[in-house]
Amino acid sequence: MNYAAFPIFTRRYPMQGVENFAFDILLGKPCIVVIHHQDCRNHLRDLVEFIDKLNSQVSGLSWGSLGNAVRRTYRERQTSDDTIEIEVYGLDVELRNHFGEPKRFKIRKRECSPDAIQRVSINGKEVAWTADDGQIRFEATVDPGETITIAVRFHTPLEGEQSTDSVRYRLKTTLRRYLAEVRDNYVQTPLTSHPNPGRAGDNSPRQGGGTPGDATQKRAYRGR
Repeated sequence: MNYAAFPIFTRRYPMQGVENFAFDILLGKPCIVVIHHQDCRNHLRDLVEFIDKLNSQVSGLSWGSLGNAVRRTYRERQTSDDTIEIEVYGLDVELRNHFGEPKRFKIRKRECSPDAIQRVSINGKEVAWTADDGQIRFEATVDPGETITIAVRFHTPLEGEQSTDSVRYRLKTTLRRYLAEVRDNYVQTPLTSHPNPGRAGDNSPRQGGGTPGDATQKRAYRGR
C-alpha cells in the first residue's frame, strides 16, 4: 500500500495482542503502536504491562519516534558478493553496513516529481543521481559497521504558489480532524466492561487509520 511515492505504514492497538506485534516484527514490518485516551487510564499500568510483554517477546527491541521509524526503514537485497540493492522511503534515511566487508549500496527511492529535487547528499556531501521509471537512483560504498545518512532536498516552492488541493479536499480533511478530536475527547468509551478499569477485553482486529486525534504513536524496531 502506498500514497503517491510514500508507503503506508500500518499500525495496531495494544488490544490486538502482543503476538500480532511480534509477528509484524518477525516479518520485518515497522511495529507502530497507537493508543487513545482510554489506554492511559489506571495510572498507565496496563500500557506499561503491554510494553513489558512486547519487550520480553522480541529481543533487541528499541523504541523511537515515527521519524526514526521512517529514517531506519528500508528494504535491501544482496545481488552479488559486494553489492546490495536498497529501497528507501523517507527524505532522511540512515543506512548501516552490517556486513563484515565493504559493500556497494545501489540505492533507489520512488519519486513522482524528480524535477523538483534540488540535491541528494550522503553524510552532508552532494552526490550524483539519476531518475528513471518513477525512481531516483544513486550509489555509495560503505565500510563494515559504517552508518551513512542520506538526505533528499527539494527546491523551495515559488512565493505565492497555490496549493493544488481542491477546496473540497481541504474541507473534508479539516472536518475529519475535528471529528477525530470530538471522538477522542467526548465520544470514546471503554470497549468492554472489565473488573480492572482501563483494560479492554475486546481482542478483535481493528486496524486504524492516521488521524490527528491519536494520543501518541510509537514505532518499535530492531537495531540493524
